[in-house]
Amino acid sequence: GIDERSIDAVGPWPWPRAVFAELLELTRRASVVGIDVSMSDPSRAGPEDDAILAAALARIPDSVTLPLQISERGAIITQPLPLFQADTRQGFINVRPDHDSIGRHAPATIGDYPSFARASIPAAVAVPSEYRIDYRGPEQTFITIPASVALDKAVPERIFQDAIVLIGATAPSLNDTVLTPFGA
Repeated sequence: GIDERSIDAVGPWPWPRAVFAELLELTRRASVVGIDVSMSDPSRAGPEDDAILAAALARIPDSVTLPLQISERGAIITQPLPLFQADTRQGFINVRPDHDSIGRHAPATIGDYPSFARASIPAAVAVPSEYRIDYRGPEQTFITIPASVALDKAVPERIFQDAIVLIGATAPSLNDTVLTPFGA
């Protein structure tokens, strides 16, 4: 989780791409890694920083999913830089809330593009065109490791072995929340 503690430890947001490259190295034994962070603009740290992440992605091709933003009509709004596209999967992260503003359903595709979840799972697994999200519980139901703890190498490698790892914002200051049946 990209939480307030990690932002304090690593530095202000947005982080250099080298930080994500290091997180990928630490989670290299995972079966799938989803990075729910937009990689659509060049790094503020320069092209060398983007090259570091591209090299990390090339070492684990097709294991990482990066986000897209898609319009309701299926046009791309934002996508990862071309440098990151060859060795990753891409899936949209759009959320369509129900009439009461709570997200309970998700389409598997919009136009020709898969959802972030659909892009992350093996193609052999059947997924309906729309599905109800099976929420398992409130925040912290799943193991959430602060990015700073992972970067300090304080997590045993076995935790990531064959796991599904999602790297994304949990810090309230990053405003990446949606309403669920369990709250924001």
